Amino acid sequence: METMENVIAQYLEGHPPAKVLFEGLKSMGNLYLIGGVLREYRDNDGIINLRDIDLISDAPKSQYENFMNTFNPEKNAFGGFKVHCPGLIVDIWRLEETWAYTNQKIKCSKSNYAKFLPQTVFLNMDAIVYDLKNDLWNDDIYNEAVRSGVLDVVLEENPQTALNIVRCFVLQRRYGMELSPDLCRVIIDYCYDNPNAVQELYNIQLGRYKKEILTLRELQENLLHVTNKFYSFM
Repeated sequence: METMENVIAQYLEGHPPAKVLFEGLKSMGNLYLIGGVLREYRDNDGIINLRDIDLISDAPKSQYENFMNTFNPEKNAFGGFKVHCPGLIVDIWRLEETWAYTNQKIKCSKSNYAKFLPQTVFLNMDAIVYDLKNDLWNDDIYNEAVRSGVLDVVLEENPQTALNIVRCFVLQRRYGMELSPDLCRVIIDYCYDNPNAVQELYNIQLGRYKKEILTLRELQENLLHVTNKFYSFM
């Protein structure tokens, strides 16, 4: 059976700049894959059509930054680098500079940063990590989400709450999941603070996915369903 390292390397053969980026980072230290790329692999027993890929590197800071600057990257919302390759967007962070660690949302020793990566994400369906060097999966939270069919919050504090709300509705549709009481509360709090929430979420969706996945009406119905569901818990 092929390792995830071989699967991703073969996929990136069709995206040459991304392959150079991947191989360069791999040569400098360990790499961790997180979130959507791993869901794609689990869903399809392979990688078919990625929109983006998230990588975390433990490479030395100066070496990492010098290498990354050769790709003329953008800064992403979480303080990492974003590289646009033909047909693929690559987001990269240094392990030590993961948003949840630098902002002390999760406190642990640096030696445990890799271990606690699944706890740095907003949604449980994103809490899946693959350690490339050691061929190890860190996926307990993700596996429980799949088993239970409940989409839940892992780390609530996040600089991209609205985007994550959009993503939760997209993932809910894709996997037919229920929303947890905590996730419903986060959504209701966002709507309370944002009177034009439906339009804002719709616009964020278009910015993220470059297409309409959920119509304005569907988003409005989802928010109404969340409200009714949340108050049914009380």
